[in-house]
Amino acid sequence: MAAVEPLRLDNLLVLLDLLGSKHPHIPKYHYEDRGSYSLLSELEKKMRFSNLLKASGENNKPYFGDHSPYRIDDDHLPFVEKGVPVLHLIPMPFPS
Repeated sequence: MAAVEPLRLDNLLVLLDLLGSKHPHIPKYHYEDRGSYSLLSELEKKMRFSNLLKASGENNKPYFGDHSPYRIDDDHLPFVEKGVPVLHLIPMPFPS
């Protein structure tokens, strides 16, 4: 049996959570990797500007933006506690 490699702390955990609703808005949570979230937000802006991405919802709101004042207790917490960068993509409000 092969040895299990230790967890490398320079990786990124991307948690895709409750996605698939009609008009999701995915805020940045306080524990998230700032660079990864910013990269997605900028990519969305560039794609909209180039007409490569359609609007989200009736108000043409972006998918990414704003900060959430809420703490989400979920599968990512053990990784956050170990210092692993996390990108938690979960819409707010939660879909029904």
